[in-house]
Amino acid sequence: NEIPQPINFYYYRWSQDPLFRGSYSNWPVGTSRCQHDNLRRPIGRLHFTGEVYSKEYYGSLQGAFMEGVQTGKKVADYLLGKIFTETNQDYSCKYK
Repeated sequence: NEIPQPINFYYYRWSQDPLFRGSYSNWPVGTSRCQHDNLRRPIGRLHFTGEVYSKEYYGSLQGAFMEGVQTGKKVADYLLGKIFTETNQDYSCKYK
């Protein structure tokens, strides 16, 4: 029952990737919870997930994991035949 030592590992250097250069996601100043919620909503059966959608842990591995688990549960519910209901809620963000 002892876990063996790793044989090898891969450490990705995001800062050296020409497509990312070490970038991470961050919500701009002034982004409202309403805007954030709107971006998290699925479009029909198409669900988006990742660390950028996490309200508390955006830009982090735990945010990606937690959002993936939550979205996976929603997709599993759909595949198991559980009913999704779309509300007629107004999704526009209104400021007072």
